[in-house]
Amino acid sequence: MAIGAIQSLEMFGLTGQVLIGAYDNIEEARSEMRNKRMHATVEQHPELMGEYGVMLAANALNNKKIPQMTQIPLNLITYDCFDKTVSLSLADGTPFFKTLLDGASHAAGLFGLQLQTAIANNDDARQLVDIQSFIEQKSHMIIINPTHAESLSPAIELAHAEGIPVMTVDRKSALPEKVVSHIESNNVDGGRMAAEYIAKQLNNKGNILEFEGAPGTSAAHDRGKGFNDAIKQFKGLRVVSREVAYFNRNKARDAMTLALKKGIAIDAIFAHNDEMIIGAIAAIQAAKQPLPLVTVGFDAIPEAIDYINNNILSASIAQNPYKMGFLSIKNTARYLQGYDIEPLVLVDLLVIDK
Repeated sequence: MAIGAIQSLEMFGLTGQVLIGAYDNIEEARSEMRNKRMHATVEQHPELMGEYGVMLAANALNNKKIPQMTQIPLNLITYDCFDKTVSLSLADGTPFFKTLLDGASHAAGLFGLQLQTAIANNDDARQLVDIQSFIEQKSHMIIINPTHAESLSPAIELAHAEGIPVMTVDRKSALPEKVVSHIESNNVDGGRMAAEYIAKQLNNKGNILEFEGAPGTSAAHDRGKGFNDAIKQFKGLRVVSREVAYFNRNKARDAMTLALKKGIAIDAIFAHNDEMIIGAIAAIQAAKQPLPLVTVGFDAIPEAIDYINNNILSASIAQNPYKMGFLSIKNTARYLQGYDIEPLVLVDLLVIDK
């Protein structure tokens, strides 16, 4: 109907003089918005209707109470976002961040934004150069997943001085006052969930090896804090060793190999991400040693889910990187539309086990 209204206005020479809005976000409407002949449309997300239906059916089959009605979120798509550039700087290209990028790419297409990306491969200097390039290109928003909370401060300061808004995702920066919004999983809560899962499986008694992520990242700090604060509540549980493996599979494998040579008695392992727990398991298997009673990772990447299904990994704390990427672009669009956005957005977590 909106397309018909535009055609009628065009016949009377009134194109662009009347505000036009509609529902459904079909491609023809998006084309009209690019040409500034239509001003807004509403995305209804039909794909979520199927997703929510399956989720509710699964809950019903598990004898869980389900609501009589579930509302699907709507998104306002406006012409003033079309063809504006958003830049996304990722710390690395692991499966977790590839999924985050998929969510961001989907949202960018939905809101008509041009998304450019750079992956720093955990190199602080490289990420600084990437962000400097984004600033020089006059991006309308820069979204950063920091390699290190402190090292990115000069780049954020420069973007702020140039009037370019900055958002962070998954990991915090050391300059929250110069970031318009931060999106992350509730990592402290995720650490607590891992501790409580291990406590339950070990009946509150046993020795734990903890693999820590990259020092200086908020993810490693918060997951470790949530885990260790919770462990203190269980007097029979003790973290006998902590190994820093930088969220890296090979580093975790090497650290686990050394731990095995020391002969430390371990009943459970908690790693701040799945890459590290998979590396630790590989070292144990290579040494032909039995796996600890409980092994817990973080992220629920597809490989970790396969390990759980094959009784190799006990559990993983599931983040939703796709949703984090999507929300970072959705909030960017709202910011560019002139709306206030939440300074902190927390994405829920879930324990995945067999």
